[in-house]
Amino acid sequence: MARENMARFTADGKKPRSSRLCRLLQMAVAGDGELLRLSARRSVFRLKDQGADWILKLDAPERSFEAIRARLRRPPLARESRNWKLLCERWPELQPILGVVDAEQIDAARGCFARQWFAGRRGNVWTVEDSAAVGSGMATLHQLGWTDVDLSPDDLLLDDCNRLLPLDLGHAHVGNAPSAASDRCRDWVHLLGGFCLNQRREFASPMLAAYRSAQRLRESDAEIMRQALLWTSAILHRQSRRCLRETRDFTPKKNGIVRCEGIPQGEGSVVEGNSSSSAQETFRMLYELELHGVAALRPVKLQMADSGDWVIEGVIPEPSATLQADLLAAGYAMEENNADGIGFIHDPRGLQRVKPKDTL
Repeated sequence: MARENMARFTADGKKPRSSRLCRLLQMAVAGDGELLRLSARRSVFRLKDQGADWILKLDAPERSFEAIRARLRRPPLARESRNWKLLCERWPELQPILGVVDAEQIDAARGCFARQWFAGRRGNVWTVEDSAAVGSGMATLHQLGWTDVDLSPDDLLLDDCNRLLPLDLGHAHVGNAPSAASDRCRDWVHLLGGFCLNQRREFASPMLAAYRSAQRLRESDAEIMRQALLWTSAILHRQSRRCLRETRDFTPKKNGIVRCEGIPQGEGSVVEGNSSSSAQETFRMLYELELHGVAALRPVKLQMADSGDWVIEGVIPEPSATLQADLLAAGYAMEENNADGIGFIHDPRGLQRVKPKDTL
């Protein structure tokens, strides 16, 4: 896909107007640097130019009617460039880190945008000790008018001075006044909903406490956690469908499904299903529990045995001493006698979804 995106991007032979963008694009075409993201809509590279590290983002849309959509709205990279300019104007401390966002860094017509690389710790490696800095950093960003409808922990970074920096402003908005109360709540719901179960339990209270000391938040901690659970459950339920179709991690076969990437290691086990639809539903539920971080059998293969019965092969996870609490935090409930005695779920068919209010 990377080769196809680059070929489509350079097919007309035209070059970006900016000499910096030309150099970065040539390095990306040559395969220099590091490919950070690859999809049908976006390619992101980390490249070194004139002694500095840069992020180069290239739009490569494949969706139907994309040309029409582009006429109806501001291109994402143009919106991101504008937001960086506004944020730098209102936050002088950011300018030495980001540099001046100018015409050398953006070619909206061709879908090119470059910014300097930020060094620091992204949300996937934060610890409880980072909670206060994240909470006060969110308060600063909201005071500056920033909000992001597509926020996740990986979209934020703590630099070496413990400043909280946004990494992607393509879906963000930087207004002329502090962010609205509803936007502040939504950002927290999406941020906390992006953490795994244990992180959410550990991070939520200290982060929100640090935030409330600097910025008003009308919703209670319990309400924000309830909404975060709703958000996470809906997202992961949709994502779990990927185990039933052709993806990077799973491949459907004539008589089943095989996991081809991200295969967990450990002792194997088997679950038998009565029919193809029942076995697929169980396979998907096991994968959904894995995405939540619940101790459940990690699905590896679904196939029809010689007997005609459907069989799920999986890897036994590390047992959890807090299995019931983890299930409630993920929005599920299971009778005690249905959970495996050593702390993991072997067969999820006894699971029931519970109302979010029952999990708090």
